[in-house]
Amino acid sequence: MKKMLILFLSTLLVSAAYAEDYHPGADFTVANKLMFHGDPNFSDFSVLGAQSVMAGMDFDADGNAEILFTIDETLPPGGPDPGKVGVYLYESDGNGGYSYVWHFVSPDPGNSLPGLGHGDIDADGNHEIYFGVAPAAGANDDTWGTYIFEQEGGSFPASATHLLRYGLTTADNFRAAGFSIADVDNDGKHELVTIDRGGRRVSIDALTGDGLDALASFTNEYMNGDYTGGGGVYDVDIADTDNDGHHEIWVNTWDNFSFAIWEATGPDTYELQADLNGLFGDGDPGSFNRHGFAFKDVDGDYDMDAWFPMTNGKLYYYENTSLDSVTPNVISNGGVDGGTSGWGFWPTDGGITVIESGDTLLADGVDTVLFAASVGDSALSIPEFGAAATENNAYFTYAGADALPVGTQFIASAHVHPGLSVTTGRAVLFAKYFTSSYALVGMDSVGSAVGDLSVTWNPMEIFANVPAGTEITQVGVMYVSGGGTGVIYLDEVKMSPIVGNGIADVSAADFTEVLTFGGRSRGGDMGNIDGDSKPDFIVGTGTEEGVVWIEFVGSNPKDPTDYMSTTILSSKGEPLDRYYPLDISETDMDGDGKHEVVIANLFSTEASQPQIIVLEYTSFSWDVAGGNESYHLAPNWSIAGVGKASATLGNDPTGARASIAGMDMDMDGKHEVVITDYVGGRVVVYEMDMANNAFDVVWASPVVESRNHSYNPRTVGVGDLDGDGKHEIIFPSSNTEAEGYHIYEWDGVMGSDNYGEQPSAICAVEVAICCGDDGAGFRGDHERITLFDIDGDGRQELITAIRRGSPRGALVVSLQEGDDLVHNSGGGFETWVTEFQTNSNTYGGGSPYHALPADLNGDGNYEVVNHHWNYFNLYNFSSTGPDTYVIADSGSAGSYYQPTYPSDEFSLFGGFASDVDGDGNHEVYYADYGGSWGVNAGDIYVVDYDNGEDVTTIGPDQVHRIGNAGTFSGDIGNGYDGHDNPYIFSSRSRPNVTALEYIGPDPSSGSSYLEKVIYWGELDVTETTTTTDENGDVAVSHAFKWGFPSRILTHWEGDLLDFDGDNKKEILLSFQNVRDSLTHTAYTWNATDSKYDTTLTKVENEKAWSFVLIENGSEQLAADDPITFIAPEEYRLEQNYPNPFNPNTTIQYTVPIDRKVSVKIYNVNGQLVNTLINNELVSAGTHKVMWNGKNKNGLSVSTGMYFYSLEWAGMKKVKSMTLLK
Repeated sequence: MKKMLILFLSTLLVSAAYAEDYHPGADFTVANKLMFHGDPNFSDFSVLGAQSVMAGMDFDADGNAEILFTIDETLPPGGPDPGKVGVYLYESDGNGGYSYVWHFVSPDPGNSLPGLGHGDIDADGNHEIYFGVAPAAGANDDTWGTYIFEQEGGSFPASATHLLRYGLTTADNFRAAGFSIADVDNDGKHELVTIDRGGRRVSIDALTGDGLDALASFTNEYMNGDYTGGGGVYDVDIADTDNDGHHEIWVNTWDNFSFAIWEATGPDTYELQADLNGLFGDGDPGSFNRHGFAFKDVDGDYDMDAWFPMTNGKLYYYENTSLDSVTPNVISNGGVDGGTSGWGFWPTDGGITVIESGDTLLADGVDTVLFAASVGDSALSIPEFGAAATENNAYFTYAGADALPVGTQFIASAHVHPGLSVTTGRAVLFAKYFTSSYALVGMDSVGSAVGDLSVTWNPMEIFANVPAGTEITQVGVMYVSGGGTGVIYLDEVKMSPIVGNGIADVSAADFTEVLTFGGRSRGGDMGNIDGDSKPDFIVGTGTEEGVVWIEFVGSNPKDPTDYMSTTILSSKGEPLDRYYPLDISETDMDGDGKHEVVIANLFSTEASQPQIIVLEYTSFSWDVAGGNESYHLAPNWSIAGVGKASATLGNDPTGARASIAGMDMDMDGKHEVVITDYVGGRVVVYEMDMANNAFDVVWASPVVESRNHSYNPRTVGVGDLDGDGKHEIIFPSSNTEAEGYHIYEWDGVMGSDNYGEQPSAICAVEVAICCGDDGAGFRGDHERITLFDIDGDGRQELITAIRRGSPRGALVVSLQEGDDLVHNSGGGFETWVTEFQTNSNTYGGGSPYHALPADLNGDGNYEVVNHHWNYFNLYNFSSTGPDTYVIADSGSAGSYYQPTYPSDEFSLFGGFASDVDGDGNHEVYYADYGGSWGVNAGDIYVVDYDNGEDVTTIGPDQVHRIGNAGTFSGDIGNGYDGHDNPYIFSSRSRPNVTALEYIGPDPSSGSSYLEKVIYWGELDVTETTTTTDENGDVAVSHAFKWGFPSRILTHWEGDLLDFDGDNKKEILLSFQNVRDSLTHTAYTWNATDSKYDTTLTKVENEKAWSFVLIENGSEQLAADDPITFIAPEEYRLEQNYPNPFNPNTTIQYTVPIDRKVSVKIYNVNGQLVNTLINNELVSAGTHKVMWNGKNKNGLSVSTGMYFYSLEWAGMKKVKSMTLLK
């Protein structure tokens, strides 16, 4: 029946392809398709094709957003050459529809690719539209040029206000392909920068007079084609990337990725700063955005970096290093340890004094608070002085021979403490600029309300640029009075000038190829389509008929794994579409709170094809105020437990990369969670403590101090390799002293949580295979391992994927029969047997990611499904008996299958197997991470065999795409929402968790699944930006700062998770990229200085969760408190006092919950000297115990160093102390 169903579906798909359809994906919908076939306003054209588009403007200020686009009949199939070109304006009706407003069509046929732009070059408040009509000799000799249409009474005229021809003739072949408008040279007048794709020139022109009309004229300030002649010129942008106050003009040449960069060095003066040629030759990449580049300060170093989606379908990144060369601090007494030498104060009677560490701040008979400087022993005390808004300044002055030259860039910083209970006024770090007579030229500053500062030392930092006219510079901190009597403290004022030549230092080494999103492209746009403040790139793939969303979600813009990509529009099939430059709307086009992407379709000649497509992002609604939990979770689901990020685990921003849960390793009836810890190179075990409604940390493997690779372990397993009934914890480690799989065995004592302080064994078989004598080649960066009796011989095998070295592939090893692992022995006495090994080079190649056991055909023999990063490569081998395996001949038909070829994709965390349809065969599910190619990130694939099929072969009959639901593979479970249908869970940045509910009858068909969003994430974890303008109007925007679950867990060895035993099913999510703090930004207009003052307020993220346990069967707002995860640092062992001591000393410790603990004394040889508390139950809180300097026999011990420990479960904290006699 399945084969017949597939044939029928294939017939339908072919029909659908020829019927043409536009399929959105990844939380996008097609909000509108604008089709103009037969419309009288388009009757001048023999064929239709939209060639460029801009969206989100509101030219007439009526609150309705507009779309501006061009029509070009020369490039669509069947179009004439030369042909007509036109520009059209449509306006949103506020309900998802769009109506005609205005248009212009070239009087005569011309060349293709007209330029498009808008601005207000004469600054009269009336917008202009710029439309570049290219010459075609003999066809439009009198009508080519840049048509400028200026609003009249809010409307655009039918004929051009002005036709700009740049002082050239038709023979000069000036084809205006792109525009940018700004006061480039800071002379008070706007310039029009035009790029010419015909003569391959850049032209900079300004109005000769003040007004724009038919009689107006333009003055050419600069024209040059010497550095843009290698290829087509289509994209230009104006930016100040090195933050020196001088604008640059960036021009891309379609010549193997070439750039020419000019800088305005004075009025009407432009100098070439960089001529970069042929940076990348793969596919002759050029920028075709047509309206600018994607500049952004990605790394927070005050200069602008950039991304470039290019015509060869690849994304490139530019890392700007112009401000990276910083001199050492030049302020010699910024810490006040030399008194007030070098400091200046204004007013001179402001009461600023030096305060020393140890000075008393408070002594009220109950508490005594002593001052402690941030650095050194001294700081400044700055009191709140005078009436509100009065400044009290402390600073360093640069004047005369020490004056900072105009244009000097520097970074200034300081440490500020708000004192005790100070709530009024503002603390401001500043760089003030004066003339020789102390007339204020300007100021760079950053400040904060004192009441918003943490009651500790707060670092402040500014980037500063000495402006023209400056003869005196002051760098310091001022306390701006709020009318109170507070005091702030100032320490560590620094100033570090920046050296270098700014943008002139740009080089080929600053550009990196990051990833491929398609075979070719005709442009894209950068924005924040989903509101999470992470850069989004929406790019078209031209005749590949797709639009791709790429989101930068990590911290390294050069690392392709720090991006997530997915297709948001696909229309493959006849007739052919061709997507040209698109635009992310700057505003919500239809007023429904969701942003749009507007796409131009150049090949849209058929009646079924739209010229303009509007996609809308429809994922969720914000919960910025908090409390509306229905926005976060689906009905019938609740948050049952949360785990805060742990300082002991390094507060690693990646969070818990891997976790497993639900086992009971020490047989005490309490279920555990095991996680990996990047920072420590170890694993940590939590155990459910019902009495305290908490997961308590009970054991951690030793911290690995030296590793060959930082980011491991990434996976962990639990099994019983020697079959002795005692569980082992296994994980890969690149420990430089012992590379391999570290195995820690339980000591066999019920409830001990003791897995040893050193491994019971280290399996190094893979190290020998991949890396020979060079153990450094073993990076331990495996994403999955499996412990399973795959061959039915009664002994578990360790099944891994060899990712590094040679040969790579799957590896199956086991302990020699009769070998027994010994708890805490260090290992070395066991023998490992290699049962089977594959060479991935002969089975499709690529980097192996997962070797997954599954019974694919229900015959009782298990297969291993192997997944590699090489076009989503899959191949199988099968066990036929003890230590016996079969695999297809390499090179034979069906020996491997690459379902995403030619798009190179992979599943980051591998797959999961389950018999979802109850036919006795396992299905295997994978989520497509997208890899560095990323086009189809979020696609879900299933591997599904029929009874009797040859499971050693694989192909399109067995591997099927069933939907797009998540970037990370999750897990499979059933019994949710009151029925027994299996849920295939997957995760992504948003929504965090999605389930495909299997409703049948065929696992290989997408129609057999219902997609359900389970958990959006914590939508109230946002950073706010508040802007108060000169009129007092306040605008607030929010940026989403929640993370994503890298792992989802539903069960352990078939038992669904139910940690609290209430018969309600749970799933455990381990999170990455969750911040421990949030920074809110306020911009307030300062009329005095004619600039915005910036205030940054840093607050704790109350939802800095590494784990979230969500439960099915209860509503979110239930009264039960969530289960908590106890972090290791919540157990505290204080320094003994006195220390040194003789003979008595007091040891103080704190436990977060009621539990049994021990306090013990050891000598320097690690021998037990005495036990002060022996596994006694103590209540949550702080406790003290005294040691009298005697051993367990009551004898006084000798002088020397001793160690004391707080011990619980399998954990121990240790400090040293000294006994002196």
